[in-house]
This record gives sequence, structure tokens and C-alpha cells, in this order.
Amino acid sequence: MKNNSTEKVIITDVTLREYGQNVPARYLPIFSSELRVETALKLIDAGFKNIEVFSCVPPKIAPAMNPQALKKIAKGLGRIRAVNFITLVPNKAGYKSFLKNGLGPDWYDHTMAIFFSAVDAHNRANLGKTIKETINEYKLILKDAVKEKIRVLTYISAAFGYLSPEDNTLIKPDVDSLVDFIDLFFDLGSEAITLSDL
Repeated sequence: MKNNSTEKVIITDVTLREYGQNVPARYLPIFSSELRVETALKLIDAGFKNIEVFSCVPPKIAPAMNPQALKKIAKGLGRIRAVNFITLVPNKAGYKSFLKNGLGPDWYDHTMAIFFSAVDAHNRANLGKTIKETINEYKLILKDAVKEKIRVLTYISAAFGYLSPEDNTLIKPDVDSLVDFIDLFFDLGSEAITLSDL
């Protein structure tokens, strides 16, 4: 029996996914949409089957994620049998972009990855909302995603703590709350949950 360990690996590199945040426009051609497609295809040729290819975040945060780039990358990759393309979706606007760009099962068939933080201070800094507000928004998104047969992954950031930039203290999430988050998102239809460190 052949053991292909690359099938168990998920490529989640931020450069491939969105070329970093707040990259000045003059630098966008360095890692163009075409080069990102070429990089992803080379990873697939090397045997990787689970790759984050982009995120549906506003272009003001990640300029490389403008609508034209999303369309170009999605079209350039297309659908590849036995390869799981993953797209990050941070909120309702991102989910609308996911659907508008044909990333659901009827077209490019991407897996949608949602994310939030287990520490409220980090969630506010990263998503601009409380954990409760974020979860309430995701409940609505996942209800529709499950109905549309979109595969969902959940990433929980700061699962092992968040170093506050104000006073450099480590804020650790409550373990019971973390377990509740895991149970909730499995119940909402997530196929897998990743606990992320910072």
C-alpha cells in the first residue's frame, strides 16, 4: 500500500494565499496572479492535494486579492480532480465574494475556510469584532454553505494564547470555551477544525 504523506499536508502559506497584507501596488507584479497559479500547479505536481489559494478579504487589506486577481487565479487553476483548493472567508462580504466568483460546488468547488480567534482581544484586532459577533455571523454563513453543499474548514487562532501588544502579557483562552467552539463548529458542518498558534 502506497503511503503518500503529501495528501495529509495542507499548504497554508500566506504569500501564496494573498501575497501578504498591505503590499504596495507597485510590488504586486512581483508575485502576479499568473505566478501564483504556476506555483500552486507546481505544488500539485509535487503531490500536494490541499492548498489554500486565496482569501476573500477586501482588496484594501490585501490588494493582491482584488476581484480581477480572484477571477484570474480561479480560472487559471480550474477544477483539478482529487485536489482540494481552499479559500479563506472572513465574513458575510467574503462569503458573497466566494459565491460571486463561482468558488462553490457548481463551479470551481473550493473548500471554504472560516477563521476566528479564541482570544477576544486578538479577534477584535484581526476581524474587528468580538468573538460572539463573529460566531453569530458564521452561524448564518454556515447555514447557507451547508445547504449549498460547500465543504467547510474552521481555523481557531490564538488557541494557545495571544501576546497583548499593549503590555506584553499572554492572554490564554479558557479551555472549556475552546472545547465549546470546537463542538459548535463541528455541529454547524465544519469537516475539520485547526487550532492555530500565533
